[in-house]
Amino acid sequence: MKLLDKEKEVLGIYISGHPLDDYIVEVKNFCTHQIRDIDLFNAPIHNFTFSGYVKSHIERMGKNNKPYGIISLEDYSGTQELRLFGDNYISFKNYFIEGALLYFSASMIKRSWDGRLMLKLNKVHLLSDVSSKLIREIQFKISSETLDQAIVDKILMIFKKHPGHHNVKFTVFNQDFHLDFLSKKYKIHICSEFVSEMAEISNQYKLN
Repeated sequence: MKLLDKEKEVLGIYISGHPLDDYIVEVKNFCTHQIRDIDLFNAPIHNFTFSGYVKSHIERMGKNNKPYGIISLEDYSGTQELRLFGDNYISFKNYFIEGALLYFSASMIKRSWDGRLMLKLNKVHLLSDVSSKLIREIQFKISSETLDQAIVDKILMIFKKHPGHHNVKFTVFNQDFHLDFLSKKYKIHICSEFVSEMAEISNQYKLN
C-alpha cells in the first residue's frame, strides 16, 4: 500500500496495481455504483453501494460544537471528498482510518432545510469482511464439452488450496441440457485469487 501511495504521489497514477485490486471480486459483484456517481444523482435513491480506499480523514468541529468529518475516498473511477455531519459521521468515524478499504451502503436523501440532495450512510463494512458477511455461495457455468478428468483434477486442486465456508455450485450445460450441482464435500473461500485460478476453467460465475 505504501508503494502504491508513493507511485500516485510521484507519478500521479498507480503503476503496479490499485489499492482495491485484492477485493476486485467484491467490488465488481457487490457495488452498484462508483464514487464518481455520488455527484451525478439528481433524485433521491433509497439504497446504493460503493467501495473506497480512505486517502485521508480530517475531523473538525462545527458551529454547533459537534464534530464532522472530511473524508477523501478513492476507487477505480477517481477521488471523492465526503463531508459527513452528525450521527451520519459519528456512527461510522472509527472506520475512516487512512489506508482502510471500505464498503458502503448509502442513500441519497433531501435535506430538510433546502431540499438539496445529501449522502446518508446506512452501513459501513471493511472490504475484507464482505466475503464472510455478504457472500454465501459461488456458481460457475461449465460446458460439458470441456469437462474431462484433467479439468476435474484441476478444480479439486483449486478447492483444496482455498478451503473456507462458502458453498460452490456448478451448472454443466450444452445445447440440450442444463444440470445444476452443489458440492457437498468441499466448501471454499471466495477471494480474487480463487476466482482468478478458476477463470482458466470458467469465467462465467455469479455470487449469491
